[in-house]
Amino acid sequence: MLLKGRLQVQVFKGDSYIPIDNAKVTIIQTEIENNIKKQRDAVTNSCGLTNEFELEFSNKENSIYSFDDIQYGLCDIKVEAQGFSTMTIKDCKIYSDNIAFQVCNMKKNMNNNRQDKKSLKYTEEIDKLLSLRREEITKYTEPEIPEFIVVHYGLLEDDTAPNYVIKFKDYIKNVACCEICPKWPEECIKAITYCITSFTLNRVYTRWYRRKGKQFDITNDAAHDLNFSYGRNTYKNIDKIVDETFSTYIKYFNRKQPILAQFSDKISDKYIKYLDKKKAKYLGDNGKNVYEILTKFYGNDIEFVTASKIEGISKSYPGYVLQIGCKSNCVRTIQKYLNSISLIYPSIGTNIVEGVYDDKLKKQVFKFQEIFNLTNSGKVDYATWYKISEIYSGVSGSYRFEKNIEFRKFTPPYIGSKNNVPSIVYPED
Repeated sequence: MLLKGRLQVQVFKGDSYIPIDNAKVTIIQTEIENNIKKQRDAVTNSCGLTNEFELEFSNKENSIYSFDDIQYGLCDIKVEAQGFSTMTIKDCKIYSDNIAFQVCNMKKNMNNNRQDKKSLKYTEEIDKLLSLRREEITKYTEPEIPEFIVVHYGLLEDDTAPNYVIKFKDYIKNVACCEICPKWPEECIKAITYCITSFTLNRVYTRWYRRKGKQFDITNDAAHDLNFSYGRNTYKNIDKIVDETFSTYIKYFNRKQPILAQFSDKISDKYIKYLDKKKAKYLGDNGKNVYEILTKFYGNDIEFVTASKIEGISKSYPGYVLQIGCKSNCVRTIQKYLNSISLIYPSIGTNIVEGVYDDKLKKQVFKFQEIFNLTNSGKVDYATWYKISEIYSGVSGSYRFEKNIEFRKFTPPYIGSKNNVPSIVYPED
């Protein structure tokens, strides 16, 4: 019996949010029994996205956990674009009736030494800033969500292993897709996602490794921390859950720090509170909600807390959904952000910045949600607000540098005094 799953690829320039259009994406599948390779090609659009590939695989191929019979297929991805080094990703996991998502950050063709020095300098500068921020973080009454996290990609004792600077939300998505099957019940997925966020924030907030002189926040050594696979694919349903919950963690009553919420396929120490993933899936299958699942393992004295501060975001979510009819400075902010983003994603379109949520803004928001895998509502909810803010922050500082755009000021002809003559700053092609 053949199972069917789907895969979509998005291609960016380096670590930016600038898409690469017309990149050639090749999906390669190998039939295990006959050792026959099948290939399918596509090109990316102006948003760097391919259409969704529908892929078939045998129901006898792989199963990730011994306690369920959910199979997955594997494929390789090859990406080619003019002016960039060819990129190959091995063993992308595909589940039936689910959409896998692969981000490809392509590097420009250049002298290898020059590229390595640039990357090394970037990492060192970021790490110095992060070290200072980690020293300050315990001064706050509540934990805050960091913009980046430094992951030691190897065993704790291996000083030769690389350290990767990863956006916090991307790290949570990566770990979640390593630890969770996307076909498990949604409440079970949410429960484990809260555990991942809490565990990670505990490591950051307590400066567990940095107090020991390490230059990282967490490792991918499963004996001490969480499974993390650099560059792996994610799944759209898990991505959406993380976008909605990334700033919420678990803590005990009358405690400040997030719980070091450990979890496992099986509990190995009866004196340590673990979440047993097998039992959590069973609870989710039987209709238990997130709170009921988590209290089963961590006790009834826990609570959910949403961090009030998110690093790297200048304006916090206003606390209510922006939709048709809203008039406020928050609407004005979204209009401004989307107009800037549309310089790189022209399909989003532009709008007059006047602070009124009209049909045109709804269409802009809907298109943004479509590009960045958010629930298509045309409304600015919590997840959409922070995703727009994140993309705006990412593109506003890089657009001019990456595109080599010169900005000029236009002043219309006038007679007499030039006071109060309107002008506009525009990008020159």
